[in-house]
Amino acid sequence: MLFLALLLGIMVCCTAQEQSPPVIKLNSVVLREAVWTIPVGTSSFTLTCEGYSTVTWSTTAFKLMRKTRLGSVITTRHLTVDYTGTYKCMYENQPDLLSEVHIYVKDPHNILVTPRTLGDVKEGSDVLLCQLTNPIATDLSVRMANGDPTPPDMNYTVNPKRGILIRYLLTSHSADYVCSAKINGVTKVSKVVPIFVIQSLRFPPSVLIEVNGYVRIVGEQLLIPCITSNPNHFYNVTWKHSSLKVLDFSHKMIQEDQSNQVHITSSVTIPAVAMSHTGNFTCTVMNEAGFNSSTTYLQVVDKPYMRLIPRLSPDLYLNGSLVEVNEGENLEINIQIEAYPQIKEQWWDIPMSHNHNISTHDDTWAVRFNNRYESSLLLQRVRSEERGQYTLHTRSTCLNGSITFNVQVYQKPSAKVRLKNVTTLTCTSSGYPAPTILWYQCPGIQNTCDGDNDTVEVQPLLTSTMAVQSELTLSPSSMEVTVECVTFNLVGKERDIFVLRQILGAGAFGKVVEATAYGLGTDDNMTTRVAVKMLKPSAHSEEREALMSELKILSHLGSHDNIVNLLGACTQGGPMLMITEYCSYGDLLNFLHGKAKLFLYSIPSGPGTPEDPRVPENRDHYKNTCAQESRVRSDSGISCSSSDNFLDMHPAQRPKHCPMGSLCEDPETGTWSLDIEDLLRFSSQVAQGMDFLASKNCIHRDVAARNVLLTDGRVAKICDFGLARDIENDSNYVVKGNARLPVKWMAPESIFECVYTVKSDVWSYGILLWEIFSLGKSPYPNVVVDTRFYKLIKDGCYMSQPDFAPPEIYTIMKMCWNLEPTERPTFSTIGQLIQRLLPDQPDHTYRNVQDKTPQQGDPAKTNGDCDQTLNQEGEEEPLMKKNNYQFC
Repeated sequence: MLFLALLLGIMVCCTAQEQSPPVIKLNSVVLREAVWTIPVGTSSFTLTCEGYSTVTWSTTAFKLMRKTRLGSVITTRHLTVDYTGTYKCMYENQPDLLSEVHIYVKDPHNILVTPRTLGDVKEGSDVLLCQLTNPIATDLSVRMANGDPTPPDMNYTVNPKRGILIRYLLTSHSADYVCSAKINGVTKVSKVVPIFVIQSLRFPPSVLIEVNGYVRIVGEQLLIPCITSNPNHFYNVTWKHSSLKVLDFSHKMIQEDQSNQVHITSSVTIPAVAMSHTGNFTCTVMNEAGFNSSTTYLQVVDKPYMRLIPRLSPDLYLNGSLVEVNEGENLEINIQIEAYPQIKEQWWDIPMSHNHNISTHDDTWAVRFNNRYESSLLLQRVRSEERGQYTLHTRSTCLNGSITFNVQVYQKPSAKVRLKNVTTLTCTSSGYPAPTILWYQCPGIQNTCDGDNDTVEVQPLLTSTMAVQSELTLSPSSMEVTVECVTFNLVGKERDIFVLRQILGAGAFGKVVEATAYGLGTDDNMTTRVAVKMLKPSAHSEEREALMSELKILSHLGSHDNIVNLLGACTQGGPMLMITEYCSYGDLLNFLHGKAKLFLYSIPSGPGTPEDPRVPENRDHYKNTCAQESRVRSDSGISCSSSDNFLDMHPAQRPKHCPMGSLCEDPETGTWSLDIEDLLRFSSQVAQGMDFLASKNCIHRDVAARNVLLTDGRVAKICDFGLARDIENDSNYVVKGNARLPVKWMAPESIFECVYTVKSDVWSYGILLWEIFSLGKSPYPNVVVDTRFYKLIKDGCYMSQPDFAPPEIYTIMKMCWNLEPTERPTFSTIGQLIQRLLPDQPDHTYRNVQDKTPQQGDPAKTNGDCDQTLNQEGEEEPLMKKNNYQFC
């Protein structure tokens, strides 16, 4: 018991000792008083601070105020008045546990001590202006050195021990000040203390690298200047390379202008650049308000280069070096030049030296690498005699370059008829392209005639105006006859057969326009409603190549009832046009959304009623979203927004006399309801279209409801061949690099291995089926595409049965979602299975397709985890949610 009491006593003692404040000693003597007065000139002055752990000093003495770390001992061999102040000793780990003492260094000649220099004081700072050296002094005060009182908004405190402390200085307080005090009835004045307050900065410094980019050959010198400015000198400049390496730099110039701005030009110099120096160089400036930076790019090359790239309007036809333009129009040829070393000279060679209608202008500017230029040639109101070769020449210190254009002018034909002899007429015509001459002869005086003709091309040169001549020999006759020579060529003929209507949709570089076409069929007077895809003037060569690629794919495929068919194209004499079938109902996805409410109203009692668990309790969840979001698709492959809106849908039954697939339905009203037969027919038609693509060795790579269009009679047609590829020579097309891909529609092998086959299209078709029988819901509702989603797909998890899918259709979906691609059915098989479910078959409306399919086993595994994860019911997603596409 006694031992325990002793132990507790020791612990209390130790705890009390550990929590006691530090001890201050003056010349090894513990100071018991809080205020001490020491005469000036004392030769031995040592203040010591001691405690249970590491201690440090803090003081207001002007002599020591600027020192950052004082340690535990302060000592001097000659005590001066500027050691006057309050000394605080504290623990580093417990700054609130401290001891303090105020020391007056008494000097009969100086009762006031001031700082030697304050320097520039930042706005908002506090300044200790002066302190008393003698505790008996009185009437401590401050005023301006010129005798004026302090500014009225200056806030300061006066304390005999602490001195005069000015709080929160403003720029308007900048002036010279003095302190005063009385001792023995005599007023003493301190030295003048000048205060200059620097305005607090509210913005970072400005910085500019004037050149956006540099090009250097290996071994050349590089100098990059960076111009900076700040209201004062208190800011830093640093340089970094994109390799994260900090660069050495030098300040070339420091200058102050009338706006009180400090300008510093900082430069980085590399005596001999190497390939590793290619990258960004960043100049960063920082002050108390923040930082700014400016970046330039250095491209290091191994040798000089010069590239001349034509940039012509899409309205012009460019085939190699041949440029074709209509007579009377303006022609502008723009050439982009990329060269290093810089271009010293450039000029045009033109076929007519005295043509005043030609105006040339050269303009150069730096874009990224400070090595790009542009030269333009403008021909106003082109005439046929201005055809010929136009050549741009460029020259640098190392290289010469040139590019030539062969300009051909479309010219309407002219005709001249002369009598060669009594029985022979000669008709001569010239124009470009080569005119065709038709002779017509008829009895009597007529306006027009029919007859035979014999055309001879006498100057078949592609690069010049074509001149042709035809002779007609008349049979001897005593009757009066009319002979007519008619000439024509195809200038503008191909494009005149179209009358463009409203824009169906537009993107950044292209648009789709509804048009009326004349004479596409055998009857020249027949009109056809078509969709015309064309490029905008802002399109680049890449977009032109993409449109040409889609045109080639559609030409290769040929015609089929369930793809959007190519009707024609214009590739010469103006902008490229691709003419396809017009699909009046737009895309399937929006069609299903627009018809969803009518579908629910038309469901009879039994399966699909509110008692059926597949029908959502809140039918208003399905609305005519097309009334709010207008997205009509009527082209062969551009996703686009439209100015058209679907009309509000109202419940109605399909007329008994109008079977599905007829032309009775009015696409403008769209009042027919939607039923399960429609969904089955859409599914069957898409399967037939995909089977046709597979037979042509073509994979689509983006099978989805948004890429299926509906035309008259609700016939489904596959569109959007922007991702299609011909796999005749490579059945495992591999994509490398970054591409924006529809992840939720993609097969596992496409997601994880970037491999696309017809079987990967089958997987996507299964997702399309799910969209159809959920009436346009987005697949994997409320599931974000992230690592967890990819794991679920890799584990074989799939979506549960959609609300309106018969069991047989859901079985087909699961067959399409087999993890093993070779085990998935063909589109031919899928089409046959769905055909058996349609009511026009002699047997039952629905069959169990499992009874008719090969024993493949369960095509994908299902479990509770999958169902909970991939089928979170909630608010319906937008038509095109952001995570539909991800970067692969």
